[in-house]
Amino acid sequence: MIYTEKISARYAYLRHVTVEDAQFILSLRTDPKYSKYINDTENDLDIQIEWIIQQQSRPDDYYFVICDVDDRPRGVISLYNFDHTRLNAEMGRLICPKSPVELYTSFILISEFAFKILGLKRMFLRMNPNNADVIAVTRKFGATFVGYGSYKDTDIEYAEYEHLQENWVLINALNNERLEKFVKVVNRMQKISSNLSA
Repeated sequence: MIYTEKISARYAYLRHVTVEDAQFILSLRTDPKYSKYINDTENDLDIQIEWIIQQQSRPDDYYFVICDVDDRPRGVISLYNFDHTRLNAEMGRLICPKSPVELYTSFILISEFAFKILGLKRMFLRMNPNNADVIAVTRKFGATFVGYGSYKDTDIEYAEYEHLQENWVLINALNNERLEKFVKVVNRMQKISSNLSA
């Protein structure tokens, strides 16, 4: 499914994935440094293009590119597996390496999309229990632990976290404060690094 509008914030924005993004997505999903905790992806551009075409035709499956303020793609994030009875959906397919500001911003933006634009009551995340980095970011941005489970017809375990709409306004305000503080730290570190290399 395609959401045609940009979802924007000060430091990044989300736009819907197009077939022109296939090579970028493939490079992320097949890089061993970034793909340790995601489903295996065949390194075939034609297959990736076809997957995007099919994804765009599936109802209630939103796939976004995370872009910085200079329009450079930094990562990807999705909202899918909707339950319209319970008004919830799963956030996933997240890869955003070497771009912590854009990564943090994408959490804020996907929550805004879920709760403010789509009117969902709950957004949940299922991740490998060993993926400590993503779990840490998830907890930092206000998600609460639900429990452990396993994917249907498999013995693959996941840890589930959730965000609730009823808490979103308060958590969103706190997350934006955290983001501003984090940006200041990143800028300070970049300035130190630049001075050291001069």
